[in-house]
Amino acid sequence: MITKKFSWLYIFSLLVSMMLVTASCNQQGNQQKDKDKKENKALAEFKQNMKEIGDAVSDAVDSNDTFAEKANDALDNFETKLENFENKSENSGEKLSASTQQTLDNLKQESNHLKQQLKELANESGENAEELKAKIKDGLKKFGNNVKDFVSKENQD
Repeated sequence: MITKKFSWLYIFSLLVSMMLVTASCNQQGNQQKDKDKKENKALAEFKQNMKEIGDAVSDAVDSNDTFAEKANDALDNFETKLENFENKSENSGEKLSASTQQTLDNLKQESNHLKQQLKELANESGENAEELKAKIKDGLKKFGNNVKDFVSKENQD
């Protein structure tokens, strides 16, 4: 009789332990899902901002009279939105995937390069200015396409 009581007690304690472990694992899984939802929300908002940047860059490329001004505005807007997104991510403790971070780093580098070229354009004149302007427009088209690729790639994830 005593061994039967201990057997049942032993089995009962194992069942309770298993239930507690299962409940704990489920809670951790739910916390990870909540964390992913927060990151997805912030990333979705950022992607929308990036779509607007891509449109602004395209508009700058198409304009002739206010080309440099529109290009600078679009690149400044990109940098501001990227910094805001990075601050939100950092403050919330969220980590981006390595590929997303690499893409953002590449876009930031492209933006900085284009801004430097726009500064150089202000000091150029004549044929040199037209050549540099054409080079910048090509760079802006590439940058705009890369932004759009980032948005569409991230929408698929």
